[in-house]
Amino acid sequence: MGFMIGVLVFVFICTVVHLMYRPERTEVVPGPNLESADGFVATQQVDGCDGVTGIAIDEAHKKLRLISYHRAGAAGIDQGGAFGAEEGHGFGPDRDWVHSVDVGYGDILSAEVLDDFALAGDRIVLAIMRVQLRISLKNTSIPTHSLVFLESTFHANRASYEAALHKARHWLGVLEAAAHEGGRPDAPSPADGASAPSSVPSVSDELRKLAQLRNEGVLTEQEFQQQKARLLA
Repeated sequence: MGFMIGVLVFVFICTVVHLMYRPERTEVVPGPNLESADGFVATQQVDGCDGVTGIAIDEAHKKLRLISYHRAGAAGIDQGGAFGAEEGHGFGPDRDWVHSVDVGYGDILSAEVLDDFALAGDRIVLAIMRVQLRISLKNTSIPTHSLVFLESTFHANRASYEAALHKARHWLGVLEAAAHEGGRPDAPSPADGASAPSSVPSVSDELRKLAQLRNEGVLTEQEFQQQKARLLA
């Protein structure tokens, strides 16, 4: 009799523990709806490794979307994060945003270095904690939008660091190329006469800009060829 009571008590305790620690059902949430009334169509898109933020580019309409995946699980566009040329935040020489690749150093350094990890000089780098693409904006509710490609609590190995840095620099080059392309005026209408075409940068001008980005190390040779093919197409 005592044995049966012990078994029942054990089963009861196991049931209670199972109910208490049963994982909650996760609801599948659709991705962000990037299309909007302004006809935005993403031609290139990337998310950070932490699944918190992302960016999308509409090269045809010269617009950029900043994507934020909220903690509640619902993915969408943050308020103030969607902007285009008509709002003063588009691609072009007078764009209202700047961007750079950040490398966060851990341990004794605990500082962020912009653009190139070599700026650490002769200091000893004990750990690479973060590699991110940072977009800083003006006159918006989201002053800084960071896209993380490497987040490590411990020492990141060299391969993962180089891969993250390569990816961050690739997307930095994509943004730069899109910004240069966005700075080009629209094609002139026939009524504009023969004087307007002289103000439109030629394909060779754009190729020179891409070559400059490659020479500066922003674009690799492979990325340069990809952007060149896209431009010629």
